[in-house]
Amino acid sequence: MKENLTSAKRARPFTLNSLLMNKSMINENDYLTLDLFESNSYLAKISKISTNVNGTLSIMAKLDGLPFSFCIIAISYGKVSLTIDIPEHLAMDRK
Repeated sequence: MKENLTSAKRARPFTLNSLLMNKSMINENDYLTLDLFESNSYLAKISKISTNVNGTLSIMAKLDGLPFSFCIIAISYGKVSLTIDIPEHLAMDRK
């Protein structure tokens, strides 16, 4: 039963720093602080910034110290989607 709980997805509303909405205000190799939940905060280094043909801004970042973990922020028409994957936590829980 515990294995099912460790791989569960969690979600909550969040506030995005308005500087991230403006591509000219962010650069590759900048750092983001991801305060996910009260007990989980991560630093992430921006690895790629792109805008597609529809004007959607995508920001990809790697979490410090977690080589397989990543974050993707997609911003379109003032709406934001944030995806974070931390497979190392699942691996640690299985030990």
